[in-house]
Amino acid sequence: LLFTGRLVEQVQATVDAYQHRHPDVQAIVAPYLNAHPLVVATFLERLTEAEQGEARMNCQFCAYRTPLIGREDWQGAPQTTDHH
Repeated sequence: LLFTGRLVEQVQATVDAYQHRHPDVQAIVAPYLNAHPLVVATFLERLTEAEQGEARMNCQFCAYRTPLIGREDWQGAPQTTDHH
């Protein structure tokens, strides 16, 4: 998790309820990532992109950032909205 507060409590309650309904499945909530080196590295990569005017979508593996099989032409394409 990357956050704290009420949402964490809701996540834990959801996992607990799932675990109660499915005792044969182990369900856990991952610990906080805090300043995990990969979180920090990813943040610094996005910061550099923003400073260089190359910022794109914020998901690490979206079709616009990383070539996907069958969608290679999407990589680096301008972002558009679905809102009308």
